[in-house]
Amino acid sequence: MPDKEPLQFAFQGGGAKLVALLAAAEAIQARQDLTITRVSGTSAGSIVASLLAAGVSITNVRDSLRGEEGKKLVRAFRMPWKITLLSKVLMGRSFWSTQPLYDWLEKQLVSTGVVKMSDFVDKRNIDVTIVKTNLGSRAAVYAQPNESVINSIIDSCGLPFFFRVWNKDGQSAIVDGGICENLPFAALENDQNRFGPVIAVSFPVTADIPPSTCLRFALSLLDSAMCTTMAQTRARISNPNAILELKTNLDTFDFEDAFERGIGDEYERIRNETTQWLDRFVNERKRSKELSIRDPWRDPNPTAHAVMTQMALAYRRSLGLSKLRYHFCRFQVAANALRAVGDPFKTTPDRAEFTLKVSTLDEPVYCMSIGLVAPASTSTFAAQTARCSVLGPGGKVIEFVDVPVRDPRSPGDRELCIFFVPHLPARSGPYQIHFVEDGTELMPDLARNTPDDLGYFPLRADGPVETIELVLFLPDGVNARMACRSTQEPGHSFTDAEVKAEIGPYPGMHAIGWRGKNVEDERWAVDIYPIVGPTVA
Repeated sequence: MPDKEPLQFAFQGGGAKLVALLAAAEAIQARQDLTITRVSGTSAGSIVASLLAAGVSITNVRDSLRGEEGKKLVRAFRMPWKITLLSKVLMGRSFWSTQPLYDWLEKQLVSTGVVKMSDFVDKRNIDVTIVKTNLGSRAAVYAQPNESVINSIIDSCGLPFFFRVWNKDGQSAIVDGGICENLPFAALENDQNRFGPVIAVSFPVTADIPPSTCLRFALSLLDSAMCTTMAQTRARISNPNAILELKTNLDTFDFEDAFERGIGDEYERIRNETTQWLDRFVNERKRSKELSIRDPWRDPNPTAHAVMTQMALAYRRSLGLSKLRYHFCRFQVAANALRAVGDPFKTTPDRAEFTLKVSTLDEPVYCMSIGLVAPASTSTFAAQTARCSVLGPGGKVIEFVDVPVRDPRSPGDRELCIFFVPHLPARSGPYQIHFVEDGTELMPDLARNTPDDLGYFPLRADGPVETIELVLFLPDGVNARMACRSTQEPGHSFTDAEVKAEIGPYPGMHAIGWRGKNVEDERWAVDIYPIVGPTVA
């Protein structure tokens, strides 16, 4: 079977537009060429995200809404008479009860074994984020791992007045997450190289009839607030091609129309359009992967070689003479190439990541050379996806220009020279430099079940490096141990749990790591020995 494309999905809230979200989710669930790594959802989107992550058949969900269960929900969520609305408001009671929704969700999830939020990761290996609004803190909050899935969904759907009113006991009220974050893209946008790109499943903003009653006025206020948060999120999404827009004229609050008209031809149309959209998106992803592999250090152009060599000489003889105080260095590799055939992340590039924290000493620093991964003959690097950032004291962004250089003393090595704009003043810092690059077969010896290594050169270090960490993420089922080469400061290993607490997890992988303190070695390295047998994570 071809490798699957890892994707994340953020589902917008939409009230009765739930059926449109379900149609999209059915198309997603039917795909054999992708795997879902993380999902997020607000309000109706939290329902769909949870059902999809729990492995519930969306086709069966649609059937339940077409039958008696759907009719019960329609009856439960009809607009009350005006006199009833007024009396409920005066008595501090919500217009609707959440019990029918709770009962329906319980029927859908009962066979999945998903009860707490943590069950999504533990039982399905899919991380789920459900968004709520806390009126006490005036902010969006996310459901915690020990919280009930159904209660979290109910909270996220807690439309003010309709499902939720003020608490008479003085506790903070939790209401619909859409008021603060109706399209929870931000919950997933970090670590897309790890979990795959985020697809935002959203609705276009459509013009509505001006409200002519008190009730419609209140509904329009709520809808306007939620549409505004959605529009703000969409404006921040850098890739507009990652927005899956579901075109529908279903009303957010008209459940009767949604469960009748929306569950029929409208549902079929949205499902088919989603399938076509996913075809285009996945095919474009595959094409871009084929075009992205390029390594400037292996460019056959002799002029490029000469320029990189001259830049390295200029750095060594003048610009790179001033020393730096190293506070922290971490070099980590995620070896996706070692995953088994059929693993959804098998086609994800390996990732090398450097994090440095340094301070200047008596002289200003104009540039700094970062020693990158020393490649094996089979390794290649996706230079177009490389990213670097420099932060100064207080998190201030430091501008820079980066240039690949080639040291004639070791032409097989790869270095990146970063020119700071402006220069870093003397006696300043600390500065944090973070560099990420993707490549293929970064641990080729381990792939052959032979010893491999990781190491780091703290260039221009004045005195010992306070802390160095070397970390390797391995697929579950592949195990190895580390042994430090240094005799002066051997350091110690640290566990998978410690690594994940500091760095975060990679899906389907466990970590091994080694940490050294006050390291004086010019090159600090560990040997990595493969272990035959099951992984102990």
